[in-house]
Amino acid sequence: MMSDYKLRRDACRPRVLDKYEIIGFISSGTYGRVYKARSRNKDDPREFAIKKFKPDREGDNHHYVGISQSACREIA
Repeated sequence: MMSDYKLRRDACRPRVLDKYEIIGFISSGTYGRVYKARSRNKDDPREFAIKKFKPDREGDNHHYVGISQSACREIA
C-alpha cells in the first residue's frame, strides 16, 4: 500500500499527458512501449518519443521500482 507521502508526491507531479498529446504508437520491447507525441504547447512544434515502462508485477498489484541498470545502458 502506498504511503501518504507517495500519494501526496504523485498528486503534485505533473502528468505526462498534461504536457504531451500521444499521436501514435511506435513500438514495444522488453522494457515497455514507445509512443509518438507532440507538445501541447502550441509554440513548440517538436515531436517526441515517450517511453512507458512496464511495471513489475508483485502479486495482483503493479508497481514501479525504478529502471534496471540494463535498461539504463540501453537508453544511453
